Amino acid sequence: MSIEILPLGAGQDVGRSCVVVRALGRCVLFDCGIHMGYKDDRRFPAFNLLCRAAGSPGGGDLLTSSIDAVVITHFHLDHIGALPLLTEVLGYRGPVIMTVPTKAIAPLMLSDYHKVLSQRPIDDPIISHPTIANHNKTFPLMYSKDDISNSINRCETIGLGETLYLSGGCIQLTAHYAGHVLGAVMYSLRIFGDNGKQVAVLYTGDFNSTPERHLSAADPICSASSPPLLLPITPPEESMGDDGGGVEDMGEEDMGKEIGDEMGSEMGSEMGRKIGVSDRNRWVEVEGRKRRREGAREEGKDDQELRRGGGGGGG
Repeated sequence: MSIEILPLGAGQDVGRSCVVVRALGRCVLFDCGIHMGYKDDRRFPAFNLLCRAAGSPGGGDLLTSSIDAVVITHFHLDHIGALPLLTEVLGYRGPVIMTVPTKAIAPLMLSDYHKVLSQRPIDDPIISHPTIANHNKTFPLMYSKDDISNSINRCETIGLGETLYLSGGCIQLTAHYAGHVLGAVMYSLRIFGDNGKQVAVLYTGDFNSTPERHLSAADPICSASSPPLLLPITPPEESMGDDGGGVEDMGEEDMGKEIGDEMGSEMGSEMGRKIGVSDRNRWVEVEGRKRRREGAREEGKDDQELRRGGGGGGG
C-alpha cells in the first residue's frame, strides 16, 4: 500500500503551503496558503497538478470534487491565504477542518492581507490562472471580503486531542498540539480502505521544538504505532535569509534584550520575562470549560446553574 505525497506549493520554498496526501482512493489537502512574494498567479498553489494526478483533462469542478477534505494547521497566510479562492472561486464544498483559535484569527489575517493588497497597484487585475485546470476562466488576483467571511463560515472545528471521522468513516483525523502559534496543531491522518487496508501519516505543519514562556513545545508523538512523519517545514536559515538568526530562533531573554535595546530601557527585558500566562494553557482551559459545559448540558443543567458554578464534570 502506497501513500502519494504531492506538494502544490512550498515544496522547497516558503509560502503557499499546500500538500496533497492520496491513498486508498482518498485525497486530503493539508493547508491552502499563498506566496506573498508574488503579485501574479504564482502566489496560489499549483492546483493544476492535483487535476493531473486525478486524471482530469481540465476544469475546476473535477478538481474540487477529487478532494475529500481540507485540513488547516494554523492561521498564518502561507497556510490559509488561498482558502477563500478554493472555496468561493473554485467552488470546493467539502469539509474544511481547523481549530477554534485558527477559525477566530484567520478572518483577521485574511482581511488585513486583503486591505494591504487593495492599496497596491496591480498591472493586470484579471488574469488567466495557469495553475487552475480550466484555462477558459479568468480569476481575480484577489478574492473579496465577502469571499473571506463565507469561506471561514464553512469551516468546521476540531479540539486538541479530538478525533474526527470523515467520508463515511474512511478518514480519521486527530489534532495534536504543535506550539508555533495559538491554535496550531499537527494532524495524524489514518485512511481506511477495503479488506482491512489502512495507511497513516503524521502531518506536522509548523511546530516549536523548544518551549517558550508564551507557548509550550509541541507534544511528542512517539510510540511503536506512530505513523510515518510528513514534515513540511523550511529550516530557519532558509526562511530568515542567509544570515539566519530570525525572531523564532531567539530565546525569551534574547528577545527581551532586543526589545529593551530598541526602547532604550530595561522595559523590554522585563516584557520578555513577563509575557504572562501561556497561550496554550489558556486554550486548554477554554477547551476544558467548553467540554464541561457540554457535559453539564447533557445532564440537564441550564446556563444559569452553570454560571453559578454548578457545571460539574471534569473538575
